[in-house]
Amino acid sequence: MIEITNKFSVKCKKCGTENEIDINDFGVAEINSEERNMGYETEYYWNCVFDCFKCSNSLEVIPRAFEYPIGVLNYEDVECHGCKIIIKPEFSIVNEE
Repeated sequence: MIEITNKFSVKCKKCGTENEIDINDFGVAEINSEERNMGYETEYYWNCVFDCFKCSNSLEVIPRAFEYPIGVLNYEDVECHGCKIIIKPEFSIVNEE
């Protein structure tokens, strides 16, 4: 399982205000999984849609990370609409027991 371990921030493209994001405000990750050669590849993503704290411009941030093989953080990226990343999210593998 992958989690985001920090608060990260984006800058609104309309007014320039920095907006801090606490991923806990957006619930648990959506998960997609498919079988590959070395087991399952699992994609974790959070669809964060909110309004800029200053100008109410609609912002969308989609942090995404892939676990493949199980227990290995293979790839990560962040898609942004209406904003740009200032502080990137940090992803971490969490062992489920």
